[in-house]
Amino acid sequence: MIVATDCLPIAFRPEMVRAIRAGRKTQTRRLATGLEDVVRIATHEEFLARSPHPLSRDPMPRTAFVERRSGAIVGVRCPYGRPRTHLWVREAWRTVEGEDRTKPRDLNPAHRFWYEADAPHQPGYGKLRPAMFMPRFASRMTLEVVSSRLERLRDISEADAMAEGVERVVVGEGWRRYCDDEIVGVPPCVTARDSFCALWEQINGPGSWAENPLLWVVEFKVLSPLEHARLKSCEERAYASR
Repeated sequence: MIVATDCLPIAFRPEMVRAIRAGRKTQTRRLATGLEDVVRIATHEEFLARSPHPLSRDPMPRTAFVERRSGAIVGVRCPYGRPRTHLWVREAWRTVEGEDRTKPRDLNPAHRFWYEADAPHQPGYGKLRPAMFMPRFASRMTLEVVSSRLERLRDISEADAMAEGVERVVVGEGWRRYCDDEIVGVPPCVTARDSFCALWEQINGPGSWAENPLLWVVEFKVLSPLEHARLKSCEERAYASR
């Protein structure tokens, strides 16, 4: 049953929106900002034994890590919520050319929207607008968090790389190598993990894979169009009653 709850925004690139809609992408990795002093991820048992706020009593479950300077085990909540939290998808978009000067907050559901993940578009569309400026009502997908955890980038498994939505090559064997010159004969990746490494560096720049940052790994499922519509309707009624 869909009920009105806080629904958090999360942005995806057009390519990743297509992967979600195709059913290939069920995980996302996001930088764990503010956690640069982490030595290692602590186990559930360590946190229960040493924390004054055990996970079993915490209404918002925490992931634990060992702090470099103090050696203390610290619990931290995932900024993308706990299991069953809803995330509304922001993606790059456009509206009609005549509304290019209209601010997103001044648009409404009566306006025509194009989504960059669906390009090419029919004539009449306006300027490209970043995902971060997408109005809530224009979102066409809602995700539900299944689980979350802290993990180093290079600890990703082959199965998890596939769940990140990387693509197999169309002709031959292997996985897509995400780079600017992949269309001129660069051989494909042998594994999905290698493909994800190439995708990560295409997004975050050369050398970013070697940096091996700490990440939030969020596993999710996609709500059906009917569930998505019901959730938005519940939100509208909840906000109208405030």
